[in-house]
Amino acid sequence: ISASQLRKASKNAAHRPRDGFGRSVAIKTTARDAITPRGARQAAAAMDSTETTPRLQRRQSSIDLLARSQRRSARPPSRLRRWMRRLASLRRLRSKDAVEAHVNLRMDQDARWTVKEYLLGHVVGQFVMLFVIAVGLVWAGTLAWIAACTYLTPRRRAKTPDYNTSVIQALWFSWGVFFDPGTQTGIVADEYVAVKVVAVAFSVVGFLFNLVLLGLIVERVKIFLDRMVETYGKIVCTKHILVLGWTDRTLFLLGELAEMAQGNAAQKRTTIVVLGDLSPAEQRAEIRQAFPSWRAAFPAVDVVCRQGRAYEVEDLARVSAQAADTLVILGASRIPRDADAQTISTVLALRALPSAPKSKLIAEFRLSQSTHVFDRVGGDRKLVPILAATVVDAALVRCALVPPVGAVALDLLSFEGQNIEMIRADRAGCGGRTFEDVRRHFRTAVVLGLASKEKKSVVLAPPDDRLVVDDDLVVCIAEDQTALSDISERATPRVTPQDVLRRAAGLTGRRRLETIPVDVPRVDVALVGWNDRVVPLLRELDRHVASGSVVHVLSERRLDERERSLKEEGLTLKGESVFREDDIGLRNVTLDHVVGFATDVSQLRRLPLATLEAAIVMADIDQNAVQSTSGAELQLADSETITSTLLLRDMHERCRAKGKAESPLVIVPQFLDVLTTRVFKRHPGLLEEESDANAMVGEDSSDDDAAAPGSAFGVGRTLCVHRNFLETAALTSSALSIYGAMALRALLGLDEALGRRAVGPPRLRVVRCDACLERPSIRPRAFDDLNDAVRRKYGALMVGWCRRNRESHGPDYGDPEVNPPRGRALAWRGDDLLVVVTSSGIMKSIVEAAARGDVAVSDL
Repeated sequence: ISASQLRKASKNAAHRPRDGFGRSVAIKTTARDAITPRGARQAAAAMDSTETTPRLQRRQSSIDLLARSQRRSARPPSRLRRWMRRLASLRRLRSKDAVEAHVNLRMDQDARWTVKEYLLGHVVGQFVMLFVIAVGLVWAGTLAWIAACTYLTPRRRAKTPDYNTSVIQALWFSWGVFFDPGTQTGIVADEYVAVKVVAVAFSVVGFLFNLVLLGLIVERVKIFLDRMVETYGKIVCTKHILVLGWTDRTLFLLGELAEMAQGNAAQKRTTIVVLGDLSPAEQRAEIRQAFPSWRAAFPAVDVVCRQGRAYEVEDLARVSAQAADTLVILGASRIPRDADAQTISTVLALRALPSAPKSKLIAEFRLSQSTHVFDRVGGDRKLVPILAATVVDAALVRCALVPPVGAVALDLLSFEGQNIEMIRADRAGCGGRTFEDVRRHFRTAVVLGLASKEKKSVVLAPPDDRLVVDDDLVVCIAEDQTALSDISERATPRVTPQDVLRRAAGLTGRRRLETIPVDVPRVDVALVGWNDRVVPLLRELDRHVASGSVVHVLSERRLDERERSLKEEGLTLKGESVFREDDIGLRNVTLDHVVGFATDVSQLRRLPLATLEAAIVMADIDQNAVQSTSGAELQLADSETITSTLLLRDMHERCRAKGKAESPLVIVPQFLDVLTTRVFKRHPGLLEEESDANAMVGEDSSDDDAAAPGSAFGVGRTLCVHRNFLETAALTSSALSIYGAMALRALLGLDEALGRRAVGPPRLRVVRCDACLERPSIRPRAFDDLNDAVRRKYGALMVGWCRRNRESHGPDYGDPEVNPPRGRALAWRGDDLLVVVTSSGIMKSIVEAAARGDVAVSDL
């Protein structure tokens, strides 16, 4: 409103009517009141109206009130008003919205505690809050005592003479009842009810308060003591076994180490210390779950768990790593490169200890190239780099291609059955004798060869006229060390110096030995599943099959993912070499990729079931996982493996029942979790049970005709390979004796120098019985008779047999028997199989022939 309009309104006010006393009615209008449009309209309406005086006065008062409210709103609010508004807004909000609003209000302020946060979230604030509550409850009890005694009793005082209604005595009584519930027993029995109610109520409240206070104090003390134990605690132990790293193989390793230590329990009590990332409670819980009867099974073995990092020097010092007798390092990652890097870091941390351990150091590696680095950084201690996965791959391939040999290798890898044992020749009483006398020296053990500590080598099946010196180690297959004490009573003469001269002059003479025939077939193998060991398995298969063999890979992984994984290992999707200058591709195997789920029947039908001879089943697991631990993931993977194995077995049996498949199918499922291993120990024939040929007939079946009921046909073999269990068994055998590990690698066709790539064919082989004996069915023969026949013809040593199934149903061959009893004579057939170990000379000639290209490197 302009100034001219205001002057016009004032001029018009002079012509307004007078009131009853002759006074004119004037409205005081200021510039401030006319600022707003509403105020101007009210002023103009008042000036133009002809209303009575009281009404105009009321209008004037309302205009004045509006002007004052506008002036108050124009002023900034006080600090108290701002806090009141803020608290009111916080009360209206709830839960998450309240917290977000509270944080937003304090975004532009310095960090500080609020009262609520300090009292509930700070240790000192919690005690302050309890102190305030205690003071309030004590004063409440004081007032309640005074009120009950004064107003709720007839005589206005209690019957108990010790306390009256004064404030001092009432406060003292409230304090005593609150912090000592026994104070209420001082009240006389005939006290008034109101007084008793007050005493009992505050005794109960005080008791609960004391529980809360003591609980808080105990918790703080426990946290402090746990921190002190974590900071200063250590395990003081000497000559113990130290396991560094908690992975999905640690539980298997503990079982194998306990088996090994229990066999030597007569010497001393063994302590196994585990250093892992899990808390000790979690480690002990998993051990109890995997071995519920540990005390009964291993009474002489103690397990101590501690949380820490294997590559930290302080954590290593707290588990007495410098005083350990044997150290076993496990790679915690499923990525081979990361696992080997962690192992190297642990070795460097061991060298950084003030007193570096001089004990045996066994390290697990995934890549062969890492063993050279280990030799350089390991120092002067006893270093044993172990490629446990390579040993398991070789055993797994033997199971798929030659089941008897694979079953024997699995038995030798574990401590549960027959083991590879060592004993000094002088301790066994066979020093200074020929090898022929030594192999007849033990009653309950089979002699494989000799090991020399000076040459650091193992010789399998040496000639019979070789002289055994006192320092030689006799390599045997036996149940345990106690079996080596059962020797033959027949005395054998020691070798004289004249015998040594005659042998050196070549006057003893040797028969010309024959070579075990080498048959390299062309096979079709199915590889169901995918993990980080696919490429090593393909390379191992390529060593033992003829050119033109096909490996059908069925997995849910896409082709681009497979191509990336194969390219990292130097292979293409077809198995060819990526690098032209270095031919490291697959020479005998061609890859056929099938994308689909391994647990789907329709996808399994895409495999050539009619021509398959072997199948290796493994679960798809996350190979890029940083931490390799056991749990639900491995159990789920094993469940998928069992499902694929059963479906594949049933489908192939139906094909054989209808004449579409001729040869039986050997399935080798690979399991990972320790609980699965326990299940198969309790039910070893879980996957070998005969299935109904018509069981697969249903909506998923595309066949119109089912198998004829009652049709007799042999079923294939299913050899379960518990991979983590076997890898830890390889580590344990190396911890027990490095020469035993060398002998095992030589049996599987791996070189004796640990940590190198596999070369040459395996020395553990099978021959037919009629190849050693002209007419084996004439009379029953015992183990020694067959062993002598094998020795005379091939120069090899027999370690067991695998007899053909005499019944009309079931597998074609039974389970192999290693180190059978000596005096038991059995009837034999020409197609029975003998498991033998070829000699070093025979194997050397085969390797040289394979290098020239005359024969293929295989033993099938």
